Amino acid sequence: RQLSAERARGAEDAAEARARVARSRAEADAMESRCREATTRAQDAEATLATATASLTTANSTIANQNRENKSLQAALEGAERRLEIERKQIAREQASIAERDAEIEALKYRLEAGQRAEAAA
Repeated sequence: RQLSAERARGAEDAAEARARVARSRAEADAMESRCREATTRAQDAEATLATATASLTTANSTIANQNRENKSLQAALEGAERRLEIERKQIAREQASIAERDAEIEALKYRLEAGQRAEAAA
């Protein structure tokens, strides 16, 4: 009887141990599955990050090129503004010269008319 009871307990213990092993295996399988899913998500995130990094690099390069072009255009604009100011000053000088000539012409006309009147009076 005692031997039979010990065998029964041994069988129960073995059954419990097998059940624990089965549960442990199931938990390990579930953990492995979650790890695979997490690895896939991490790989997807790495690919997304690589794409975003490449896009950012391209955008930074485009911005740098645009900044260089803007500086060049700004320099050209400033040069054109300086040339325009020089042209305006030249036009103002020419207008002043024309005004002087007009005044000289008016003075000559006045003297001519005065001379003609003096001749006519004589």
